[in-house]
Amino acid sequence: MHPNKNKIRSNKKKNQGIALIEMLIVIGIIGLVTAGIVALSTSVFRGMDESDVMSNLSTVKAKLQKGYKTQGDYNGVDNDSPLLDRTDVLNPFGADFVVQPVLTSGQADGGVGIRVGGIGQESCRNLLTTIDSAAFDFLAIETGDAGAAPAAFEATDDIANAVAGTAVVYVQGGQEVTARTVDEVVDDCATSAANDNAMLIVGFY
Repeated sequence: MHPNKNKIRSNKKKNQGIALIEMLIVIGIIGLVTAGIVALSTSVFRGMDESDVMSNLSTVKAKLQKGYKTQGDYNGVDNDSPLLDRTDVLNPFGADFVVQPVLTSGQADGGVGIRVGGIGQESCRNLLTTIDSAAFDFLAIETGDAGAAPAAFEATDDIANAVAGTAVVYVQGGQEVTARTVDEVVDDCATSAANDNAMLIVGFY
């Protein structure tokens, strides 16, 4: 066999090997870029959902405070209130908001509690650190079986007395209410949101 033919075949194999390596490198780069795009998209969409929650909470508060001002309490408030639009209680993370009157300073229906379920750990922390505590009289994360259907606040839980002058409360299983610091509540996101089922609770008087 002619030595030049062997050399040509050898060069072809080398070129094929180089081409294969180059192709694998390109595929790897495409994979990394795709993964980055997916991660960025997930973060962007999560941020949009968090913004929707913030906006809806503010809307519900503004409409109910204005509508019930002359009544003096929030008796009869719920998700189907004629003051609220269907879109006001939408929760991008799961079931609709649960809106209900709560006991405050010994006054039945003196305030409103709003529950937002299905929140993951990242969104849990983002929402708690973003929500203006001046806009709501209490914030909380509910532990226990937060993935279950949102339960009502216990009629005996006096929210105003529980917060004891702070803007943050901790609600355990929808039953016990005790004052907590912001840092402690944020730390609870890691436990409550382990299965993307944390229950954010906000309220106002």
